[in-house]
Amino acid sequence: MSLINTAQMPSAKAPNEQAEVRQAFQEFVSGTFFRQMIKSLRSAQGEPAYFHGGQAERIFQGQFDEQIADDLAEKHGGALSEPLFQAFESQRTGQTVASVKRAASEASAGYSSLKTFEATGTSQVSRSISSI
Repeated sequence: MSLINTAQMPSAKAPNEQAEVRQAFQEFVSGTFFRQMIKSLRSAQGEPAYFHGGQAERIFQGQFDEQIADDLAEKHGGALSEPLFQAFESQRTGQTVASVKRAASEASAGYSSLKTFEATGTSQVSRSISSI
């Protein structure tokens, strides 16, 4: 015999499911925005004429770039992923159009803060990558 009321199980599961969806949005930001940004920085840098590690270095740099993108998305990705997540949740739960517009305005505010981060953070990331 089970003492757990099964009618309450979906509500207990919802916060965990919401956290998983929020994490998926965070990974999406990492995969699209930050990885592409680092890829562009890397391609603009070019390979040195001497002391290049060949294929092994390219593999290591790729893995390192993925880790940097994941870290950037975890620390700074909320500006993009949170408004996307809010818009997704409002559509999923059937909230009004006004809440979706509010999420869109928050996204544009997040975008402007990301532009500020890009102006300061890109030079820091670029210096980190060149020092490797």
